[in-house]
Amino acid sequence: MNSQARMSLTYNPSRGALLLVGAAWILSYFLACYLLDAMHPAPHWDILVANIPTVVFFGFVWAVQGTLRNADELQRRIHLEALAMAFLTIMLALMV
Repeated sequence: MNSQARMSLTYNPSRGALLLVGAAWILSYFLACYLLDAMHPAPHWDILVANIPTVVFFGFVWAVQGTLRNADELQRRIHLEALAMAFLTIMLALMV
């Protein structure tokens, strides 16, 4: 596979598309919380409803990866440092 064909298989979102996918993820989270609390779905359906934000989150991760593939070396390093600090902060918050 040549490099042009390989590049066409990758997802290259714009900044607006990245924000749209992020907003869809947050919206799906609140929608799932509402459906679980207000509607009380049947036992098998509650698992499906609870996993909707997870599926949408995979799309968000895919969009972020597409954005980082097109970033230059400095932008990638900045994002790596930010992700490392965010991971440590979240782990600290979960332990407290």
